[in-house]
Amino acid sequence: MYSFTTAESWSSPGLWSWLVAGRETRAALDAVEEAAGGLQRLAVDADWQAQGVRALHALLTEFQRRAEAVMAELYVRDWEITRAGAS
Repeated sequence: MYSFTTAESWSSPGLWSWLVAGRETRAALDAVEEAAGGLQRLAVDADWQAQGVRALHALLTEFQRRAEAVMAELYVRDWEITRAGAS
């Protein structure tokens, strides 16, 4: 870690510390900006996957609802057949 606050402001060591601290701070800022951009892309990708999973879930639920409707009709037909055979 460079200390630019303890050195005299415009002395050679003070100026060097100030320049190095600025360079390191900008390098850290670049790294954090790059990481933040990557995290944003991951969030968008995860949201797409979540939307896809939600869509799949909705589709499966719709198929289940349709299957239950068909089963209900088949139960009615089975009851009608059973009743007709008992007559």
